[in-house]
Amino acid sequence: MIPRHCCLLVLTAGTIYCQALHLGVQGGVPFGDFFSPALIGGLNEGFLYYNSKPVPYTVGPIAEVQLSHRFGIEGSVLYQRCHYTYWGQLINTFSPGVANVWSKTTSNAWSFPILLNWHPLRRHPLYFGTGPVIRNLRGLDQVVDYESTYSLGGPITTKTAGIETSNPPDLRKRWYPGLEVSAGWHFQFSVIYVSPEIRYTRWTANIAEGQRPLQFPANRIEVLVGINHRILAR
Repeated sequence: MIPRHCCLLVLTAGTIYCQALHLGVQGGVPFGDFFSPALIGGLNEGFLYYNSKPVPYTVGPIAEVQLSHRFGIEGSVLYQRCHYTYWGQLINTFSPGVANVWSKTTSNAWSFPILLNWHPLRRHPLYFGTGPVIRNLRGLDQVVDYESTYSLGGPITTKTAGIETSNPPDLRKRWYPGLEVSAGWHFQFSVIYVSPEIRYTRWTANIAEGQRPLQFPANRIEVLVGINHRILAR
């Protein structure tokens, strides 16, 4: 629903008020891990170590409405593929005794930023942007494998099993708001615009507020390049 409403807002504003409407694609590379590494556990509980890797890319469509020579509204839908893993030992969790645990979770992350862009110098293509963003996680798949060893007054027994779920208990929340700030430069080739920029995101809500282990890094930096085409001018 949000992508449809965002696109409708941008297109409506463009046809009524704008001097130009630009449509295109945007992609780039985010820096840092998607999830923060963490270690949890207690003396009588065992431990779990969470880990993640940097996301190799982000990509998606972009639309920008120029309201004047100095101001414009930009909306985009950016996709990332993300995952996290954990491993460790649990005591009396799956069965009596100690269980070695391995898990991997994959997900699709969609970000919907809406930025107000400001061009401070009319003759120079430098611009700055700021606005809200919301992230949505969907398509989750978690696989947990464990091997438990226990003894109930007899010989030692080893048991292996696996669990797969689309609703992992450590990632129940799906929507996360934040704020973004960007700075970039427009290169124009006829009606084609190439816009490299650097973007900073501050997430204002996290997976488990104040609770470990699974959280996003609160700050994210990305280098993006947009390529768009001017389709409407007034």
